[in-house]
Amino acid sequence: MIQPDLQLVGPAEFARDQTLLLLAGDPALTRSGVTFASVVALPGIGGSYAVPARATEDVLALTWSPPRAAADGTVCQRVCLSVVPSRDGHRRGGVAVLRAAGRALLGAGGSVPGVAAIGVARPHIQRCVGDGVVTTGFDVLSRG
Repeated sequence: MIQPDLQLVGPAEFARDQTLLLLAGDPALTRSGVTFASVVALPGIGGSYAVPARATEDVLALTWSPPRAAADGTVCQRVCLSVVPSRDGHRRGGVAVLRAAGRALLGAGGSVPGVAAIGVARPHIQRCVGDGVVTTGFDVLSRG
């Protein structure tokens, strides 16, 4: 039996899940036909991280930094968005998908459960990397 006061998911994990659900439910992203993947960078593991397996649709991947405590008592995570082209290699508007995702994140305000704020990280760039389009990033602050 699970104890009612036992916390199975911490604030950082909850914020990641809620941010993914926000994007997956966004009408502009739904119309674009992308699928979603969330990749978490674990502390102490360097190098490159697993790229989602290529699907028949473009994939909007959210790659998260390890959570770190902020001075104001919140937990900060940086999320980098990238669009990985479908198996056929034809990018169907990666830049438009990134713009829609950015608008959804910044437009959410304080309406995402467990998330105190979402802001643009510095530096903020958008470019093609290999066969994907990447933007860095957004800072997601959750309540600690």
